[in-house]
Amino acid sequence: MSPRPSPTHKLGILFSLDSEKPELVWVNYKKIEIPGVEGQFELPDVDRFLTCGSGDSYDSEQLLIEPQLIMRARNIKHILVVYMRDNFGSDGSKMTQSGSSITAGKMKHGWKGPLIVVAMEGQSVPQGRILKIGEMSISFGTFTAFQRSTDIALRDFRVIHDYFLAYPHGSEDELTLKDQHGSSMI
Repeated sequence: MSPRPSPTHKLGILFSLDSEKPELVWVNYKKIEIPGVEGQFELPDVDRFLTCGSGDSYDSEQLLIEPQLIMRARNIKHILVVYMRDNFGSDGSKMTQSGSSITAGKMKHGWKGPLIVVAMEGQSVPQGRILKIGEMSISFGTFTAFQRSTDIALRDFRVIHDYFLAYPHGSEDELTLKDQHGSSMI
């Protein structure tokens, strides 16, 4: 792996369309300020990982994984954030091969398109996206901004694996994975 390109780059895990294996990648973060909230927040630049070619049109969407709610990962203090294409179910995206391969094809959810997973910590603030057309403003979708980014770690990979096996579900506290003998693992 190449050295860290800059202090604003952190390790993330890319689950690509065509690769059988996920890969560690450097994700650049931008500092942003949120009106009415003290301090700066960091936002990952994930577009280059989610784009599938020229003329590609999508918005990135995020899914928060709270490792603290998964029994095996309760000692993890940060949040994992999965970024995906907002329209991956209808834009013709192919199945995420590397996500399927880490679960031996046992994922419940049909993840399609590339996925990038990053680690964030600190205060978080939900934000709405606003589209301005002339004098009219339309709020659509939300994302959560965090104070700090951190490198993803090897222990996070196991949490992602377990999450891919159990998603979709009602909530993380209902996550139940069973071993080959039917005993609950988490």
